Amino acid sequence: MVRRANLESYFQFHETFAENAIPSLPNIEFAFIDASHLFDLTLLEFVLVDKKLASGGVIGFHDLWMPSLRKVVNYILKNREYQIYSQKEISSDLKMPRPEEYFKKNFSRLISRLPKADRIFNPDLLTYIPPLPSLNMIEKIKYDNRDWREHNNF
Repeated sequence: MVRRANLESYFQFHETFAENAIPSLPNIEFAFIDASHLFDLTLLEFVLVDKKLASGGVIGFHDLWMPSLRKVVNYILKNREYQIYSQKEISSDLKMPRPEEYFKKNFSRLISRLPKADRIFNPDLLTYIPPLPSLNMIEKIKYDNRDWREHNNF
């Protein structure tokens, strides 16, 4: 698909572990985490991505029906300066809007903010989003400046 869209010059594939690839990437404004689905490895990917992510940047998580991934997102929301994308308040058990409702309303706005979105995405995708189960985005509010003793249960 990358080749068909003539975007090869914008694409790099790293067939390695996240801890080997992410540190060498430039700073980013968007990341999508959908890899091992294990709590510890997903949390590791988040920590590595967070170091590269600009304030106001967005991370997408897939398969939030899995308890391990919901725990990762709960940890992030309780202990880091993140919020569910376009929501000001969340509950302690991570109650989110139905994915299809959420994405019909917000996804086209999200991807249209990405550099060269009009060259990467089909124009129909920028205006209509089919239901996407188990998918949500979180937005980085500011850089991590916690005291070393801080921890909130999740």
